[in-house]
Amino acid sequence: MKLAGKIVALTFCALLLSFSFSAEAQQPTKVYRIGALTNLPPTAPDALRLWGAFREEFRERGWVENQNFVIEYRWAEGQVERFPSLATELLGQKVDLIVAVSNPGAHAAKTATS
Repeated sequence: MKLAGKIVALTFCALLLSFSFSAEAQQPTKVYRIGALTNLPPTAPDALRLWGAFREEFRERGWVENQNFVIEYRWAEGQVERFPSLATELLGQKVDLIVAVSNPGAHAAKTATS
């Protein structure tokens, strides 16, 4: 999937989240934990653009990072065999949602949460 497609997919996910959390968004007591599962290294230009756009979508909808939501990143850095343990690690952080950028990451998240 090209970067533009990934940004569109993440934007769509953010939009869905904003609708599903809209009632709770007005209650400052709950901080939602989002698990981000990606194959890119954290310093990769594509990763910086992708997750920057993801966070921007939340800001545009009135969400404040570290106030309404936090993102727990897990980076496989090209080692797809790490996805299952990274997904399990995110569950240990008690995330409310896991956003996976790749099919192997999505499969690992689905398997870990089944």
